[in-house]
Amino acid sequence: MSELRHLDVQAPVAARNPDMAVPAAEENHAAVARTSTVTHSRGKERSGSSACSTPKPACVTGKGISESLKPSVAESFAEAQIRLCSSERVLLDLDSREVVLVDAPTRLDKDDRLLLRAALRSRLPAIDHRISVEVRCKR
Repeated sequence: MSELRHLDVQAPVAARNPDMAVPAAEENHAAVARTSTVTHSRGKERSGSSACSTPKPACVTGKGISESLKPSVAESFAEAQIRLCSSERVLLDLDSREVVLVDAPTRLDKDDRLLLRAALRSRLPAIDHRISVEVRCKR
């Protein structure tokens, strides 16, 4: 019984250790905040990744794309302020009427995609055939 009384009179954990004074709910929230990553693509990259950059013309490949179009595609990414990390790629289908994003990183939100499509439309000349483009910067 005396052992029970001893446990009852012990100071709460927060009082014994000031570092533990954060309530459990805030403690969990703080841990999540420290480990979260940046998901917005414009000017930012995923946490811990220094291999993210605006694609260069050398990153642009694909079936039917001419060397003269590659800089325009890369400049469209710069205009839309979209950076790709080394493990990411964007697949595009281009023709005279539309720009279709076939595949893109999930961190690119709807606004990012709209900005990229608008930048591509404004920079690309008239295309007389369908072009499949992959944008991936391998490091």
